[in-house]
Amino acid sequence: MNSIYPLATLNEGPQFPLKSVPNLIREAIIGAASKTKAPLPLIFASAMAPVSLLCQGLTDVSPAEGLTFPVSSNFCTVAESGERKSTVDKLFMAPIHEFEREAGIRYGNAIQQYETEREIWEEELKALKSKLNKQVKKNQPTEEIKESIRAHRETIPQEPFRIQLLASDITPAALQYQLYKGGGSIGLHSAEGDIILGGQAIQNLGLLNDLWDGAPFTVSRRCSESFSVHGARLSASLMVQDAPLRKYFKRAQQQARGSGFLARFFFASPDSTIGTRTGSTLEGYQQLLAPYHRRLQQLIEDYAHKTETKALSDRQKLTFTPEAQLRWGDIGDYLEREMAENGRYYSLRDFASKEGNKVARLAALFHYFNGDEGCIAEKTLLDAQKVSEWYLKEALCLFGTQPEQPQYVQDADLLWRWLHERFMDNNGQPITRSWMSPRVPNQLRRPGRLQPALEHLQSNYRVAIAHNGRTMLIAPYDFRW
Repeated sequence: MNSIYPLATLNEGPQFPLKSVPNLIREAIIGAASKTKAPLPLIFASAMAPVSLLCQGLTDVSPAEGLTFPVSSNFCTVAESGERKSTVDKLFMAPIHEFEREAGIRYGNAIQQYETEREIWEEELKALKSKLNKQVKKNQPTEEIKESIRAHRETIPQEPFRIQLLASDITPAALQYQLYKGGGSIGLHSAEGDIILGGQAIQNLGLLNDLWDGAPFTVSRRCSESFSVHGARLSASLMVQDAPLRKYFKRAQQQARGSGFLARFFFASPDSTIGTRTGSTLEGYQQLLAPYHRRLQQLIEDYAHKTETKALSDRQKLTFTPEAQLRWGDIGDYLEREMAENGRYYSLRDFASKEGNKVARLAALFHYFNGDEGCIAEKTLLDAQKVSEWYLKEALCLFGTQPEQPQYVQDADLLWRWLHERFMDNNGQPITRSWMSPRVPNQLRRPGRLQPALEHLQSNYRVAIAHNGRTMLIAPYDFRW
């Protein structure tokens, strides 16, 4: 029987919350999964890489008044050789790679024309200077030729720029210059992430952190052009095998984690699907990917137009509905409590402290890419929170130590699994507290056990509670009363 309500991941839930992903992205993921049979989190991260890359150049998110930051989102997925990382990556990045190829051809033609025009311009300048020199020697009037030289300098050919969206093996200096010259929005991207982990760009963690935060930077040089960049955007997407990642951690984990660099990523280490990739491919899997690719193409065109018209600073600011603003504050309060000494995320405080920011970014990406109108809705925020929470638990497995959970949290896990089955059997309709109490698992019938577990589920947006007179009704959180 198919679930009519997404299985929650309140505590180590077994499933990636695919139902919380917006339809346009989810359908593409289903198509890619049918074709490749790769791990679902790997496919999701691959789908989100171009979404983050393009949306970061077009939008910012403002979850509360006076607070605005980029939507750039970083993903790092650990997957062994043979997990079809490159195959999945190509399915989602095809429009980006095609744009880069065409942009390279246009740039090559433009640079040839520029070099020709520059040579002609320089020869004309030499001729004017030669004429000026002759008139000076002959003590003839020079104002007219001087004015000609001034006017000629105004016509110096402008070097063409190339819009570059992707980089992998790049130095920090080259990255800074490309953000200055090439559009102001780049993705560090590789299906073989050891190229980036072993490269030079990742050595300047301060720069990468500042770019994620949307901070400006200035480059001062003695022998070449100095420049300042405001509003640059950078996201990262890595798929890496376990061995290169461990090698990087051995070399740099203390600095990378201490600086907050790792906490800015959505980390996942999904179970391998090798050995289970049987069954046929959906005949229409390409049709499932087609709307996603069309939306990518539209965003590419929008970004290219903004870059060519130098309107990149005019990003659309995505705001939250009042309900979403309140819910975002609740999420922040919950995370703050769980970072306390006995909290779930005490050993992962660096990640948890960035969680509210990452949830807002993910909600903005879901909203904008899906083509939703108006402000970001509470439901979109909660969907993003469920996905982000799944990633936070992945980070807890990779980087943290899980403290023993309070009894009411363990009870909430047990109660949710029981409730989820009841909601499935009841077609997602509310059930009454009086009907539920004598039927829950035996442990929860002990005095003082059921109510704290139920309140925990309510405070974490898993269930909604309403009253009809003296009758308490319990339903899935997104139930419409």
